[in-house]
Amino acid sequence: MRIVTFLLLAGCAMPAQAGTRAVYEEREAKRTLVFEISDDGPFRAGREDRYRLVRDEDVYEVATVDGRTYVADIDDLAAALKETASPLLRAAAKTVTFLAEKGPHEWVHMGTRKVNGRRGREFRLAERGDTDWSDEFDDTVLVISPDPALAPLGRAMLHYTADELYLKHHMLSGISKQNALRTLDEIADEGTVIASSEGDIRLVSVEEAQVAPERLALPARPMSRTEIVALIRAKRNPFGN
Repeated sequence: MRIVTFLLLAGCAMPAQAGTRAVYEEREAKRTLVFEISDDGPFRAGREDRYRLVRDEDVYEVATVDGRTYVADIDDLAAALKETASPLLRAAAKTVTFLAEKGPHEWVHMGTRKVNGRRGREFRLAERGDTDWSDEFDDTVLVISPDPALAPLGRAMLHYTADELYLKHHMLSGISKQNALRTLDEIADEGTVIASSEGDIRLVSVEEAQVAPERLALPARPMSRTEIVALIRAKRNPFGN
């Protein structure tokens, strides 16, 4: 019965899902970050050869290197990265992030700003009580749009960012994790990020678009944690940027 069902499904073209396609420009890395979001929730974000696939509660990293496609469950990848990271490096990174986050910070509203024709509210992450903003901003600056039409993108962007944090959690101090999670909650309350000084990111375009089912399908079997660890230790990690 399973074989018959598979053949029936294979012979029938699944309809494309209504959704959203958005493009961010990552100026610092000189590349684009493309979101393809189905109206019912699943989405992919990244590039053709390197992207994240989110399907309900399941999150996968996908990479194509030299014609071969690799897939990893994000939990297995996070565990493999922690297992293979140098204990000394982990300790040093946690110390540095702790010292960097030791002082109290707050988001300061700096007014409004347009990003590629879209208006948003500009916020600067500053030390609490700091009012000297005469110099150029060296701290984190975000531009956030309250436009409800961007809400699906906003939810996907926050999910993507939280996943990035999860993959690096073994390198962060406890206070850094807490501050990062608090920041995500604060951003969610304001709307959708359309620009960030981190990585010099700008939202270039967003439009309604059909999302083909194959764009949200697993392109290959997810690797085991053991396989991921072996690749990392062999310095062949396909999921490094």
